[in-house]
Amino acid sequence: MDDQLEISETNKEKNQIIVNRKYKFNLWYITNNTKIFKCTEYKTVKKFKSYIILNDNNKVIKYENKHTHP
Repeated sequence: MDDQLEISETNKEKNQIIVNRKYKFNLWYITNNTKIFKCTEYKTVKKFKSYIILNDNNKVIKYENKHTHP
């Protein structure tokens, strides 16, 4: 993965990932030592499915890059 990931917190103290200083992903749920993040635009723009899955060491397991928004 060549994208630059930055892990931070939202104003509500929730985990968030910012990819290339452009796309924001909020923590969606945690299961079996993995964290799943969904793009913040998933409800507004044609319900596309862009997400990131991290392991418990914050290493990317899967990154589905299906952004349809600018």
